[in-house]
Amino acid sequence: MSLPKFASWNVRGFNNPDKVSFCKSLISSLNLKMLCILEAKISLASSDDLWFQRSHRLFENEGNCNNFGDSVLGRIWIKWDESVLSFNPIASSFQHIHGILSVGSFPPIFLTVIYAANSVEDRKKLWDQIIASSPPLDQPWVILGDFNCYRYETEKAGGTVSTSSRLGELNSFIFNCGVQDLSSTGLYYTWFNQRVDNPIHIKFDRVLVNNALLDVFPHAYYRVESHLGSDHSPIIFNSYHKKALSVRFMFKNYWINMEGFWDDVMSAFSSRSDRSPLASFAHSLQTLKRSLKNKNWASSSYLSNALLEIKSKQQLCLEQLQTQPLDLDLNQDLKNSNEKLATFQNLWTSWIAQRAKVLWLTKGEDDLGFLFAHIRSRNNKNNIKEINTPDGHFTKFNDISSTVINHFEGLFNSSHPDLQLPLDIPSGKLLPSHCSEDLVASLTFDEVKKAVFEGNENTAPRPNGFTYAFYRKSWHIIGLQVFNAVGNFFSTGSLPRGVKATAIALIPKCSHASNLSDFRPISLCNVLYKIVAKVIANRLKVTLQHIIHESQSGFIANRCSTDNIILAAELLRDFKGKNKMFCAKLDIKKAFDSISREFIIARLLQKGFPQLFVNWIKGCISDVHFSICLNGSLEGFFKSSSGLRQGCPLSPLLFCIAMDGLSNILTDPAYPHNFKGIYCKDFYINHLMYADDLLMMGESSRENANMLKTCLKHFATISGLHINPSKSAIIFSSNDPNNQTICEELGIHNINLHLTYLGIPISPKRLKTTHFQPLLSKISALLAGWKNKFLSFAGRVQFLKFTIINSIAYWIRGSIIPKGCCDTINKLCSKFLFHNNLVERKLHLISWSQVNIPKDAGGLGIPSIDALYFGVFCSIVGRFYNNQNLLTCWYKAKHISPLKHPTSTASKTWRRITETFSKIKRLLQFSVANHSTFSFLWDPLINGNAFGDIIYMPGLDDMLIKDYFRNDSWYLPNHFHPSIHDTIKSVDIKGTNEVLWNGNSKWDFKNFTEFFYSHLPKVDWYRSIWHKNYALKYACFTWMARIGKLKMADNLLLRGISVPVNCSLCLGHAENHPHLFFDCDFSFYILKKILPAFSSFLLRPTLPQALDFIENSETLNSSGKSAYFLAISCIT
Repeated sequence: MSLPKFASWNVRGFNNPDKVSFCKSLISSLNLKMLCILEAKISLASSDDLWFQRSHRLFENEGNCNNFGDSVLGRIWIKWDESVLSFNPIASSFQHIHGILSVGSFPPIFLTVIYAANSVEDRKKLWDQIIASSPPLDQPWVILGDFNCYRYETEKAGGTVSTSSRLGELNSFIFNCGVQDLSSTGLYYTWFNQRVDNPIHIKFDRVLVNNALLDVFPHAYYRVESHLGSDHSPIIFNSYHKKALSVRFMFKNYWINMEGFWDDVMSAFSSRSDRSPLASFAHSLQTLKRSLKNKNWASSSYLSNALLEIKSKQQLCLEQLQTQPLDLDLNQDLKNSNEKLATFQNLWTSWIAQRAKVLWLTKGEDDLGFLFAHIRSRNNKNNIKEINTPDGHFTKFNDISSTVINHFEGLFNSSHPDLQLPLDIPSGKLLPSHCSEDLVASLTFDEVKKAVFEGNENTAPRPNGFTYAFYRKSWHIIGLQVFNAVGNFFSTGSLPRGVKATAIALIPKCSHASNLSDFRPISLCNVLYKIVAKVIANRLKVTLQHIIHESQSGFIANRCSTDNIILAAELLRDFKGKNKMFCAKLDIKKAFDSISREFIIARLLQKGFPQLFVNWIKGCISDVHFSICLNGSLEGFFKSSSGLRQGCPLSPLLFCIAMDGLSNILTDPAYPHNFKGIYCKDFYINHLMYADDLLMMGESSRENANMLKTCLKHFATISGLHINPSKSAIIFSSNDPNNQTICEELGIHNINLHLTYLGIPISPKRLKTTHFQPLLSKISALLAGWKNKFLSFAGRVQFLKFTIINSIAYWIRGSIIPKGCCDTINKLCSKFLFHNNLVERKLHLISWSQVNIPKDAGGLGIPSIDALYFGVFCSIVGRFYNNQNLLTCWYKAKHISPLKHPTSTASKTWRRITETFSKIKRLLQFSVANHSTFSFLWDPLINGNAFGDIIYMPGLDDMLIKDYFRNDSWYLPNHFHPSIHDTIKSVDIKGTNEVLWNGNSKWDFKNFTEFFYSHLPKVDWYRSIWHKNYALKYACFTWMARIGKLKMADNLLLRGISVPVNCSLCLGHAENHPHLFFDCDFSFYILKKILPAFSSFLLRPTLPQALDFIENSETLNSSGKSAYFLAISCIT
């Protein structure tokens, strides 16, 4: 069943007969039963006129209400068909009407219709009014209409850019209401200014819903229709979308705890057959699947029903015990019910966590409210309601299915010209001989086990439904058979079609996804196939650093992708000189989906891979069949002849080998069409790569652009990878007369002042705060997400530590974030942590800087931006000396050494690196070999000092240690003073050439941040709170109590906030930390009852004394102390 459709539309005046006609046409064509007319522009007198009412009637049995009495000119007029539904207004203002919508047997739905004012001040009053009248959380709620503001930068095209504060207005309202954007289809923008010379399009109109609405109507959505005589589009609420009848099998992790599960596993995998080990294992999986489907506990509804039943029995026991408290049978029944309830609650939590796939919550806090909200929101957005293609608009499931299948069948069967062997491109670095044996070595049991246990248990279900969790939990039973099945492939090089079968899941990029380009296709491969591919990938990735060009930073061991971003930014700084240069960011059309598999195989052979290993690769990537995962159902089954699967462990590695062909074309001096790049002394570069992200830089001339075009065209012919000029962009040196010529030559017409490379802005000019707006918008959107309203304080700590910090850290590794942006981020994070509100000014007693310091220094251990930057620059220093790449080579060519004073033209990044080096210099030990590439003059080789600090000798800046060695001994020029000879020869020469961090060859980020905070004194109580078995939700409040920062009466009165003075527990003493923990009669009584050891105290302890007593106890072992500390945390 579904609700009748209803709509909202800003008609810009309902007093025009044409507008009435448009409304009737809309109602008729879409079968609407309610229409909310906005900006009606009707006076109260007109609405009371009977003739006017008849001429403006939209439904035969019409009910209506309006807010004409709240405004000078009528703004909102709601009309509905009384024979189908009813609407009861509860509150209204000149900007909204709020009431209850009733339809048949459906639960009542709270409906708020909005036509927001133009001014921010008036809208703020509207938000406050709506929040004040918001319904209970368990009641369905819909908010729709014209909000006259928007959420994100992408919701406006044209005109001036809005400030982050204006964008935050609607986001803050959504967060405070606990609602979310309903998924939508149709048009994206809902308003057009009707000006052709300066067009502006904005998404002003939208539908918001709460969690309870999605409980009742999980597949609800709204459609934005075309403009009909107004500058606004009507928005149509649909509560139902027809789903596929069949739902695919999915292994649920909680099944391993259900009765009969292990018997079925043993039965399925104990049978013997004449099939091959691979076929036999696949058959056993099918047998087990059929058996599991027939279990009464297979459906997740079994858990929810069981929980309701157990709770009912528990309640009955409790009621009976009120009259028979000493009945032994009743007490035993209650104990059994409690134990069973705890068991099933854990199973339910496990299932919800599996569905939510929110990994950071496994780090210490499981907020089920957040998980439920996350699941509902994702399911609502993932449901595909319609698809628009050049062939038409499709809304029926079968039509959508056919359209999507045809699209991907064509994509994965792209035609490629016959490949001429051998390949006529440079081979580049060949596979070292010592790697060949390792690649084709005999399969080991540990290799297979490692591949299984590296997998994520909560990934999306595979085509056959089994997850890594099944393989890992049942490894003791099926492990040997898995090994034999994988070994069978390594013997034959062949995989059954069903094992390689792959499902394509379509992940929407936004809540308004209707075109195929709005979805990101992800390949879901069967776990058995992924085990095979993972074993091969683990062998292959060890070799890539030896054979892949240095410009490729993606998926290669010991290479850092963000170093390419820093290098790109450094190269663009040199665009300011006389030399005319250009930098082009190139987009490859459907890179992974269209690459030629024949080219990959040929490239592997050209690189010198053993034929046996190449056969294994061919067995994995050839003859692959696909199905489409559409609204929970697997649709279609078609063969493919091109492309790599995004989701296969082999795909990124094989793609890097393919793209290495382009690197060799661009850099091989013997290639006839040599593209000229950028020089700095002996350093040369003309491109950077991260998988399929290409950045080309070189001399700005028509001839050079033609060379690049020829290289790209030749590579496209043999690989199937073509450049998409419309999505590519280019930057030129200032006042370059050749820019138009080069653009025409390359077919790129998007000339920019800055580029976004790997998600981070780079530019020849200094970046402004506005360039970092995407980061601020992302952080704001993550923190203000409505789902976060359900997070506890501990959950917010985890969200900051594992989601926000990771987002910030990526930008830190690739750019220098302006101080103003850093301050904004710190303020947002602080408000989120302590108040879960980003807008309102509220009191918090703990500074953000105290949160940032490590736990052993009295903080929460969420690293500061400065600490992250320090760690990043330490890492770059480590790579500068121990792991040379393109960035470090550029820095050595440009600046020689971080100890040398930076020039006036040095970048801010290099200056920060040199500052960091000076701070850590005393921790570094230089191990010098006779082949060392250390700077002879500027690296600190003499007790932490450089030769250049002792005596400066002109002309030696670029000299290296190895330049002064012959036949393994020093060979110093005669003009050096004898004392300098002695000083130089005092350097201890060793067999290795590396720099050690505090005596250790491993440069660990954790050590960098520890050193950053090493000046802070350690607190002696941190282990009492952050012990091995701490519970985060309790430990956080114990931490606040220990540092005396809970919002107690003494702290609030000190800040001028009037509150009751006395303790709310005993009512006899002033409330403060020492009293509450544990001088208070009530709190001390609780402490003694839970931990009887405190009964021996003559004087009541404070919280620090209680923690010290446990820490110094001689009768408790480590486990006992942890239990006592946990109990103290729970009490506080």
